[in-house]
Amino acid sequence: MTALPSRYYSRDPSLTAEENEIAALRRQKRKQPNPFEERPMTQNESAQMEELLQVWWRHNRAYRPALDAPKACPFTREAKPDDTYIDGDEIDARIAANQAEQMEAEIDLLPFMHRAALSVTVGNKVLGNTIFKNPRISREEQHRMYQEAKEQLLMPFVRRGLMAREVDLRPVLAK
Repeated sequence: MTALPSRYYSRDPSLTAEENEIAALRRQKRKQPNPFEERPMTQNESAQMEELLQVWWRHNRAYRPALDAPKACPFTREAKPDDTYIDGDEIDARIAANQAEQMEAEIDLLPFMHRAALSVTVGNKVLGNTIFKNPRISREEQHRMYQEAKEQLLMPFVRRGLMAREVDLRPVLAK
């Protein structure tokens, strides 16, 4: 067995442990609120999530892939649209489509029953009536799965910048 160099023995191990404890206490005191930490969803965050899910549902309902031949002549097929005459409604539609595509990527990662509960519940909220039903599960079970899906989607939506997480500053201001 080889001996360790003397630099490893130059300090008293009890002092090193004490310094580590003091550094950990300092880090704990300086700890800032983390918007990515797991905690229950607030009512404002739930309302933000509802609005985003409604945007997603409308986009999915209106989206139809182009399956037929292109409707432009070969000469103009590669032309890019000019944004000179664009209005606010078209900008809002582009933003909503971009958000819906980002949400779709996260929603696709959910289990299929959660996706079904999301689609049915959000569709009924958008249309204002109980039009869609899932015959496989009861309404209570569907609502529970819908709430679970919202909880699972909260952090991915925050990471993608679709939602803003509320930060509780009371513990920081109390010090």
